[in-house]
Amino acid sequence: MIGNLCCVWIAGMAALVAPTITTSTAETRENSIAKRVLRKSIVVDATLENVWHAWTTAEGIAAFFAPEANIDLKLGGAYEIIISPKAPKGSRGGEGCRVLSYLPMRVLSFDWNAPPTIPSLRNTNARTTVVLRFSKVFKGKTKVSLIQSGWGNGDEWDKCYQYFDLAWPKVLDNLQRNISKIAYREKPADKIKSLIWEIDVNAPVEEVWRAFTTKKGIESWMVPLAEVDFQTGGSVRTNYNPQADANDPGWITHHVLCLDAPTMYASRFTSPGNAPLTKIAEATWVFILLEPNDRGQTHVTEYMCGWGQGEDWDQAEAFFQRGNAWTLNKLQERFASSNITTNSSSAVDP
Repeated sequence: MIGNLCCVWIAGMAALVAPTITTSTAETRENSIAKRVLRKSIVVDATLENVWHAWTTAEGIAAFFAPEANIDLKLGGAYEIIISPKAPKGSRGGEGCRVLSYLPMRVLSFDWNAPPTIPSLRNTNARTTVVLRFSKVFKGKTKVSLIQSGWGNGDEWDKCYQYFDLAWPKVLDNLQRNISKIAYREKPADKIKSLIWEIDVNAPVEEVWRAFTTKKGIESWMVPLAEVDFQTGGSVRTNYNPQADANDPGWITHHVLCLDAPTMYASRFTSPGNAPLTKIAEATWVFILLEPNDRGQTHVTEYMCGWGQGEDWDQAEAFFQRGNAWTLNKLQERFASSNITTNSSSAVDP
């Protein structure tokens, strides 16, 4: 993607990265799956709200990225960045790309296609995943961290990686240079109702990450049975019945929407056949955030986003308030940690 700007960026590759941008790449192996991850970041002279607006509205995108955009900020909604509106259909930019998940003012993730210059990937609908993380660093300054993953193997994928390794710094530099043109205006998607739980776990982040994302880890505290394919687009199936077979009605399927190992992932679930009360909550989605604290522990925050209104929603909320608090207490017991605190909110605070 990044349309016809590719030739300009590659020609100026020696001067692409602005001084405020830091870059790194990593080859990691998590859960026995080799992954190449592209990481870029920048500190922008703007408020968190303005930077969020820049990435989540067509108006914001037009100020720094592309002349047109089709953005519908909801799970599965459009995230189409149209860089070359007059190009032939299929070559205009991020056609067909979708929002994978979002946590207002904190995280936005979407799938991303290959540039038209690599037709073998673009024409076969090959996709990577982009995760944007936003955080306040100083008064009036916001850090944007961009993580792109889901790369395949082979020469064409190497070309795609190299393309975005050059392209993203220019996009982030454009954001910095044009952010003054963008002013935040609240939209309904920014004020979703979320339930929030927080705990401190007496273990380092990497160990807590494995407890959430591996079969051995999950079965050590959460449930006696787990089937794990932990990657974006993968799933985790859990069952509280240690004797369950494949046809047991108690299987819960957690669909992985995005991740930034080892500190964040998002998922949504398909409820078990024997728990009709939880069916309505399939419309929600969950973020797990892991942060080290100053005591050498891991602070775990769980957001359950997208709650509706009405009696059925209220009953489901009461169920999950109890159930998720109990589950996270089990995690604390697994690592012999401190007490849990829980709260709910009508909106995710920045």
